[in-house]
Parts: sequence; C-alpha cells; structure tokens
Amino acid sequence: MDPQGDGDRGVVEGREDSFTWAAARRDGRSLDLTVAGWGLVVGHGPRVTGLRVNFGDTELERVNGANLTLWRPDPPVGGSVNGLALGVVGPAAGNLRGVGIGLGGVLAENSLLGLHVGGLGVVSEGPIRGISLGGLGVVTQEGLDGLAVGGLGAVAQGTTRGALIGGLAGVTEGSLDGLGAGFLGVATEGYLRGGGLAGLAVVSQGGIQGLSAAGLGVVSDGPIVGASLSGLSVYSSGPIQGVSAAGLATVGRERMDGVQLGGLATVSQGSMTGLQVGGLAVVAQGGALGGTFGGLAVVSGRDLTGLSAALGAVEASGALTGVSLAGYRTKARNVTGFNGTLGWVDTEELLGFSAAGYHNVDGRQRGITVGIFNSAVELQGVQIGILNRAKNNRTPFQILPLLNLSF
Repeated sequence: MDPQGDGDRGVVEGREDSFTWAAARRDGRSLDLTVAGWGLVVGHGPRVTGLRVNFGDTELERVNGANLTLWRPDPPVGGSVNGLALGVVGPAAGNLRGVGIGLGGVLAENSLLGLHVGGLGVVSEGPIRGISLGGLGVVTQEGLDGLAVGGLGAVAQGTTRGALIGGLAGVTEGSLDGLGAGFLGVATEGYLRGGGLAGLAVVSQGGIQGLSAAGLGVVSDGPIVGASLSGLSVYSSGPIQGVSAAGLATVGRERMDGVQLGGLATVSQGSMTGLQVGGLAVVAQGGALGGTFGGLAVVSGRDLTGLSAALGAVEASGALTGVSLAGYRTKARNVTGFNGTLGWVDTEELLGFSAAGYHNVDGRQRGITVGIFNSAVELQGVQIGILNRAKNNRTPFQILPLLNLSF
C-alpha cells in the first residue's frame, strides 16, 4: 500500500488492529513510518501529517505537524509546513504557517504566518503575518501584518500593519499603520500612521499621523497630524496639525494648526492658527491667528490676529488686530486693539489704545496714544505725551505738549 500516493516504493505491508501500516524507503532517501499518511518520516519524504526529521528540506511538499531540519535546504526551497518548523541552521519552505525557530534563521519563499524566531534573521520573499523576531534582522519583500523585531533592522517592502522595530532602524517602502521604532531611524515611503520613535530621525514621504519622536529630526514630505517631538527640528512640506516641539526649529511649508514650539524658531510658509512659540522668532508668511510669541520677533506676511508678543519686534504686512506687545518696534499696515511697545509704532492706521515711546501714524488715528512723541497725519482721538503732533489740526494746534486731540 502506498499512503502517500508516490507509486512503487518497495512497500512492506502488514495489518494490525485493522490499520494499514507501512515501513519503506523511497529511493533510499526516506524512511516512512506512517498510517494513511500519518506518522513519522525520516529523510526527504515530501508529505506527512505528523513528524518529519531530515538533514535538509529537500523535496518538501507539505508537512502538517512538525518538521525538524538539521541543515540548510538545497535550493529551490518550496512546499509548506503547517505547525512547528525547527532548524539547527534554520527551517525553510515556500510557506511556513505556525511556529518556526532556527538558530541561524527562518526563510520563506512565499509567506510566513504565525511565530518565527531566527538567531540571525527572519526572511520572507512574500508577506509576513504574525510575530517575527530576528537576531540581526527581519526582512519581507512584501507587506507585514503583526510584529517584527530585528536586532539591527526590520525592513518591509510593502505596507505594514502592526509594529516594525529595529535595533538600528525600522524601514518600509510602503505605509506603516502602527508603531515604527529604531535606535537610529524610522523611515516610510508611504504614510506613517500611529507612532514613530527614533534616536536620530523619523522620516516619512507620505505624511505622519499620530505620535512621532526623534532625537534629531522628524521629517515629512506630507502632512503631520498629531504630536511630533524632536531634539533639533520638525519639518513638513505639508500642513502641520496638532502639537509640534523642536529644540531648534519647527518648520512647515503649508499651514500650521495647534501648538508649535521651536527652541530657536517656528516658521510657516502658510498660515498659523493656535499657539506658536519661537525662542528667537515666529514667522508666518500666510498670517497668524491665536497666540504668537517670539523671543526677538514675530513676523507675518499677512495679518496677525490675537495675542502677539516679542522682546524685539512684532511686524505684519497686513493688519495687526488684538493685543500686541513688543520691546523694540511694532509695525503693521493697521494696528487695531491694544498695543504696548517700549520703542516705536509704525503704522498707516491705528484704532484703539497704544502706548509706546514713539508713534508714527502715517494715516488716521482713532483712539488713544500715549508716548514720548506721538504723530498722526489725521487724528480722530487723543494723543498724550511730551510732544504730540496732529497734522490735520490747524496751526498752532498741530504740535502741542502733553495733550493733543481732535474729533
């Protein structure tokens, strides 16, 4: 009887308890101790449900149960192991489903499913689904669903859903939904959605959503949404939304929404909404709404609305509306609300209250200015200072000490 369906093998047959058993060698390459395909195969028997023990996984077709390999297989590697695959050097098959453990490594030509541990590495030319632990690395040429941990690196060429953790780096050529971590870096060619933790840098070409933290930099060619923390810089060529903090600078080429902190500067080529702080400067080329605080300067290419403060200058190419505080200078096309400046205020129109050493209103002033010298082309309010000039008043009331007014 041939329970494996492999033709003439020189079978020795017998009957015991109504079961058929077989003990035979297949061309001198295997010893089968099986009953209807169930049992033990020693050598290169291609199929068994039970235990297969061999030197190298040659002629493997399918093992349901356990496969013990003493040495590496001869190429090409194929077949499937469903259950337990153990190897002194390392188990290998086309598909490994279950538990695979090798002192050297674990190799699959098509797919890995389950738990796989390799002393040196775990490698799959297809997808990995489950948990893979490699002493040096875990590599899949397709996607990963689950957890991959490599002593040096964890690399996936496809989309990863789960955790990609490398002693040096976690890298995917696709997107990552989950956690990426590496002592040096985390890099994705697609988006990173979940968490990215790196000693040096977290880099994503598709955008970052969630938590990202790096010792040197967080860099994204797409949007950053969530919380980003970096020792040196946070940079996005897209919008930044959420909380971003960097030791040197937080920089975005598009709008910023939320809370952005830069040890030296916070810079946006778009607009800013929320709270932005820069140790030296906050620069919003598209305008800012909310709270902007710069050590030396707050600068807007358009309007500034809300609370703006700097030890140096607060400047807006458009309107400055709300509360503004500056040490050296406040400059805007229009100043509306409350302003306090130790130095001077330079504006075309002022509406509200302003206290400064020197006011230069090239247009109309409506409200109150208090300073050492106050000057307005058209005064519709009150000037209080050592010397006050209202060019729309008649002589001799254009320049007056202490108080000047016009309504």
